[in-house]
Amino acid sequence: MRGQVPSVAARGATRTTRSAVLHPAGFSTGRAGRVPDAGERWLTLGVRSIELVLDPDSDAAVRAAWDALTAADLPSLGRSGTNDPHVTLAAGDALPIPDGFDAPVPTTLRLGGLLLFPAGAGRSVLVRAVVVDPGLSAFHTAVHRVAPDAVETSLPGAWSPHVTFARRVRDEDLPAAVATLRATPLPATLTVGGVRHWDGGTKTVTPVG
Repeated sequence: MRGQVPSVAARGATRTTRSAVLHPAGFSTGRAGRVPDAGERWLTLGVRSIELVLDPDSDAAVRAAWDALTAADLPSLGRSGTNDPHVTLAAGDALPIPDGFDAPVPTTLRLGGLLLFPAGAGRSVLVRAVVVDPGLSAFHTAVHRVAPDAVETSLPGAWSPHVTFARRVRDEDLPAAVATLRATPLPATLTVGGVRHWDGGTKTVTPVG
């Protein structure tokens, strides 16, 4: 159901959904009508990821920004109705479902500035950066201890954590998109609701704790 996220403790049950998984360098999956280049091709092969999801209030705040972009007739992750706000911690085509982690799950995420990642000629992915504080850094490193063979750009030292608003925004639409997001501000800090494993091959989410 929209707005619900799995808790950290609720592990074992799986559900089918669609995750808006982003390459940590900003390339997104599921772009119809476009052949990915060599650097993106791994994303089309049943990518798996481990992600932080948000509590209901923070989830709703991000969705409100998505809805504002949709209402302004701009690209938005809210258009499909099946995406969930999240922060990708690790991504790859063979990530196992972890039993747990040897570092505590962060309880909050502090947002940074608005960023653009490349998404093809004349287009960008529009995101808010997530500040890597000591707690998030320690947990991210712990995730990679139990998630071998993740792609290089999701590894500690190369990771750019973010919350995504829209993919493939045209250059000429960026001013309107930024103005729309300014009119729908997010809180400075988002609350974490849990951790999940996303399997793009089976389109399945498993809560992890």
